[in-house]
Amino acid sequence: GDNPVNKDIAKTLHSEKSKQFAVLNNGVTIIAPEIAIQSNTKVMHLTNYQIINGCQTTNTLYEHYADLNDNVELVVKFIESQDTDVAIEIVTATNNQSAVENEAFYALREKARLIQKFFDIQRNDEAKEKLFFERRENEYRNKSIQTTKIYDIKELARCFISVFKLRPHDASRYVKKVLNTSDIVFDDKDNECAYHCAAYICYKFNTLINGRKNDAPKYNRLRWHIAMLYPWVVFGKVETPDPSSKKITAYCDKVLKTLLNEEYIENFKTCQRIIDSIEMPTDDQIKRGKYTSELKEAAEKFLNK
Repeated sequence: GDNPVNKDIAKTLHSEKSKQFAVLNNGVTIIAPEIAIQSNTKVMHLTNYQIINGCQTTNTLYEHYADLNDNVELVVKFIESQDTDVAIEIVTATNNQSAVENEAFYALREKARLIQKFFDIQRNDEAKEKLFFERRENEYRNKSIQTTKIYDIKELARCFISVFKLRPHDASRYVKKVLNTSDIVFDDKDNECAYHCAAYICYKFNTLINGRKNDAPKYNRLRWHIAMLYPWVVFGKVETPDPSSKKITAYCDKVLKTLLNEEYIENFKTCQRIIDSIEMPTDDQIKRGKYTSELKEAAEKFLNK
């Protein structure tokens, strides 16, 4: 992308300073659970690797690959570890790059770890569907888990901002924008239950879409707006507690209770009726806060009937 950091990297590559690239650039940090080096050729074999720092450098080098020569050198750090946590200090200390890395940074946050732990505990409850929060890319690969039950950083952020930040328009758009604005998601003060609850709502509506039930596929492009509406339908009023408030646990418990029996089907139908009570938005309108505000007003009218 053409953000300022990428432009700076490209500028260095095309200037006299290209020989100093290794000094001027922070380099790339790669983590992998398994790294092998062939002693005779010095070729490295990485298994299931992840670039946790220097994604923008990597992208820009790829885009300008044809312009590179032997003068351009890059510092690459390899970390062999089963767990990204060992790399936290390295990444935090050396990183001054932006947008592309933010997912990796959220994955390293203490809050993300606590949310993952919360998801793990919830899977012990026999009554609930087993959902997974994939904090690190491909963490659950080869574990024969249904992909619809896995929520990565981006997808979980989408669920959360739709339900608890009332920003389904941003979820429909570019979640990167949200991840670049600190403390909207994975804030230390947030209660982990809010993330699990938001994912559960989205998961249940997804099952209706995939099962082609109750006209759900017709509302697929509005699924984030449906997620926002769902708790209001459960409580019969437009009210969303702050995810860090004392009320949030009881609020999430009540919402989850409805998702564990057939009650949720009727609730989602009501969400669809609220959407039908105003004009169906265009694809462009779905991505705008104006439609979200109109839908909120429509929900207030509908639920106060």
